[in-house]
Amino acid sequence: MGKIDIQVVILPDIEIYGGDTTPWEVAMMHQNGTGFSLEETSGYSAVLTVTPFMHSAGLGSGGTNSYVLQKTGTIKPLSTGDVGAEFTFSTTDTKELAGKYTYQIEFNLGEASRVGQGSLHIMNNINR
Repeated sequence: MGKIDIQVVILPDIEIYGGDTTPWEVAMMHQNGTGFSLEETSGYSAVLTVTPFMHSAGLGSGGTNSYVLQKTGTIKPLSTGDVGAEFTFSTTDTKELAGKYTYQIEFNLGEASRVGQGSLHIMNNINR
């Protein structure tokens, strides 16, 4: 089986406190680095999935792929002027979470999918 030459998308590391409700805005970009227009995003969906870091890193040694949070984003013009997905959070989404996680953002259009992953560190909310 030959290597499939698909660029790995590594998203930036994010640090938040448990219970933070700040929305995440993620711009949609073509592989050449240009942004999508709003018309091009018709039919796309966006999904954010958060899994414990040890689970996603340990899949080859008995880890699981269960997630602790999954959100569907709204495709729209963003505050940066780009077009992409906005993910909104309630306090209860992350208030009880703490530690290192892997987050994945997936943009889907039918059978086509673009996926990126990054590290999420959730600092303990001492006001639980």
